[in-house]
Amino acid sequence: PTFFGSFDRFFPPKLLRPSGIGFIFCEIRHRLQIGMGLPLHRIKEIRVLYRQDPLGSSEIDFDSPDTQPEPSGHVIAARITSENPDEGFKPSTGAVQDLIFRGSKNVWGYFSVVSTGGLHEFADSQFGHCFSFGDHREAARENLIIALKELSIRSDFRTTVEYLIRLLEDESFAENRINTGWLDRLIAERVRTEKPNAFLAVISASLHLAYQELRTVLHQVVSELDRGQSCNMGHLKNSVTLELVHQNVKYRLEVVQSGESSYFLLLNGSCLEAEAHRLGDGGLLLSLNGSSYSTYSCIEATGYRVIIDNQTCTLEKEHDPTVLMSPSPGKLLRFTVPDGGHVTQDSVYAEIEVMKMVMELRASESGCVRHQKRPGAQVAAGEQLASLELDDPSRVRQAELYTGDSRPAWPARSRTPGLRLNQIVERIVQQLKSALQGYVIPEPNFSEWMVQQVETLLVSLKDPALPLVELKEMMSQVSGRIPTLLEQRIREQMAKIRQQHHQLQEEPRHRGQLRVLAQPGGLQEPPDRLPAAEKKFVQSDKTLLDDLREALIRLTTLRRADNASVVLKARQLLLIYSQTPAYELRHNQVESFFLSYISSGNSSYLEQLIQAETSIFDLIPDFFFHHDPLVRIAACEHSVLRSCNKFVLDFRFLLPSSHPNR
Repeated sequence: PTFFGSFDRFFPPKLLRPSGIGFIFCEIRHRLQIGMGLPLHRIKEIRVLYRQDPLGSSEIDFDSPDTQPEPSGHVIAARITSENPDEGFKPSTGAVQDLIFRGSKNVWGYFSVVSTGGLHEFADSQFGHCFSFGDHREAARENLIIALKELSIRSDFRTTVEYLIRLLEDESFAENRINTGWLDRLIAERVRTEKPNAFLAVISASLHLAYQELRTVLHQVVSELDRGQSCNMGHLKNSVTLELVHQNVKYRLEVVQSGESSYFLLLNGSCLEAEAHRLGDGGLLLSLNGSSYSTYSCIEATGYRVIIDNQTCTLEKEHDPTVLMSPSPGKLLRFTVPDGGHVTQDSVYAEIEVMKMVMELRASESGCVRHQKRPGAQVAAGEQLASLELDDPSRVRQAELYTGDSRPAWPARSRTPGLRLNQIVERIVQQLKSALQGYVIPEPNFSEWMVQQVETLLVSLKDPALPLVELKEMMSQVSGRIPTLLEQRIREQMAKIRQQHHQLQEEPRHRGQLRVLAQPGGLQEPPDRLPAAEKKFVQSDKTLLDDLREALIRLTTLRRADNASVVLKARQLLLIYSQTPAYELRHNQVESFFLSYISSGNSSYLEQLIQAETSIFDLIPDFFFHHDPLVRIAACEHSVLRSCNKFVLDFRFLLPSSHPNR
């Protein structure tokens, strides 16, 4: 097909000729016709553009035609190449793991990769071409920006997508104040694309590396156990120590797995909590301080490349100037210095061919070069070409160790932003369960974290809004699947309870009066101004028990088969209430047994408690906080002995009946 209209392109296009309204862009078939010497006025589409007879042969005055061509829109084209904009657009090659392009009626494109999902080693660096159409230039520019931002390419090499977005958003390009030297000036000024936060990039790279290493170790241990082999459980770890360099700053941090998908990052004594969830395409969805980031990581020859929300950042490995490596796969053409020859800093020592281009390799320090490869050899990315004997090793610049703090890790009684109250409770409970399973962080961070989690959990559990939030979430799940009348009544009750909570918040003096009741010598009778719900908790145990008994008796009158389990449980509770002595009486009796055991040292008192048929598990936890430390020790001893069962084994070795000594 052929498009007639104004045309923009980032790289020198193959155009026919300029005109007063833009350019005329022709596809390959017409280029071949022109290359074979066919005049422009003999091409059918050109004659149609100038409203001439398509089959005629009359000449056309292109400088002052009888009818000026009228463009039907504007097109902007962008080439997608495998070049690194941060390193002078050096070409590279490799595999393509994922390529997603969302075309539309105004944006289209094509991409060329080999059947194995990569770029050919000796092909051109361009592997994609995108076109954007609009009624005018600004519309075409906006369409192309949206398409490039939605374009996702995960590969072993860098691309120019981010740099193209930077060019399209440039003020000079938007106002059409560009010329042939505009792009050269931007490249000379080393204009960079937008980068993610440096600390966020370090966190993302460390979580990717730790996730991969911990999963590999776990897989090895599980494989050995599945094969019936004995393995060293010391290899099973939950922490990884990493060193990453970014912009000549070294970050030494430790990543500790604290749960199935939760991690702690320890940096210079501070601790930062993060969550990492595996995505289906190999990335990690990170949750950090209430914000989520879609991240991907790739290991390169000289470092790690991290993509955070379509923004690329490169982290370097510890640089060793004595090892001269190939930055890209290609062919070693020649060494510019002989074996054992001397090379100065920033001078060329070898040349390699990459993507039909010759790339010069320069030494970062001065010294003598020792060849490791022969010219003509195929080399991979990161493969050593030669070694360098430094003239002055003391001149090598080392990365500076980062000594600052990460960010406040333990805000006092702070709740996780973006989570509802019930989600906070579920999250903390899950973290505490993970800690019991062995996912712990080093001290003293673990003790501080545990205290903060327990305090937050207790504050959340005491919040009167917690049941309402949980019920609201349950109702959102079953709404429309239960009878309408039942749902309406439940929501009415929720509204009444919510109104009562608002009244309690508006009258805080009620809570102060309740605290007076709990003090020695306080009020004996609850004031009439207290709500009915709070009166329940200051009445005697007998009145409260009578109310419960009446409710339980009503439950036992249910006759439907679906309520059989409820009826049985109500009868069990009535039986327990009728036979179990009062709590104070049982508490005093158990306390007397503990005191007798301590004073006399006779273990029979403790054995009576251990072998008691009545349930005393509701009493023992209270003695863990007794004012007498000996009573606390006796309570712990009782719990251990009562929980452990003793077994008597009778082992006899019998000889076979045919044995002469039997």
